[in-house]
Amino acid sequence: MDVNARSYRWSESRSKVCHMCDSGEDETVEHVMLECVKYARDRYEMIQVVLTELGHDRNERVEKTGREWMVVLLGLSKETNERIIEAVKEFLERMWRARCTDGAADPKARLRSDPESPVVSRSRSRSCP
Repeated sequence: MDVNARSYRWSESRSKVCHMCDSGEDETVEHVMLECVKYARDRYEMIQVVLTELGHDRNERVEKTGREWMVVLLGLSKETNERIIEAVKEFLERMWRARCTDGAADPKARLRSDPESPVVSRSRSRSCP
């Protein structure tokens, strides 16, 4: 996942900070998946599926560290099943659309990733379809 904390060196802004919220936090995969307020509604829907699939009541508070949640959400846990993976995929698709429509994507990255463009980069880019 292309996030500022990984790609800031190549971005125009040279910033690790999340541009989707005003928290001042570095935009890491964990921040996007678990914390960024911009994606709260979509995250809530994803977590409801995850809780159900893990056998928890949807209103039950489940104590896990960010790292423990990431292990489940990224499919690295025995608990993760196909439905959880699908819910995460849907969350990521919605998140990416929000990034693209809010103008957070680097317009130069779109140019770098355009197959018709003479400028082609294999580096991570924030290309929006």
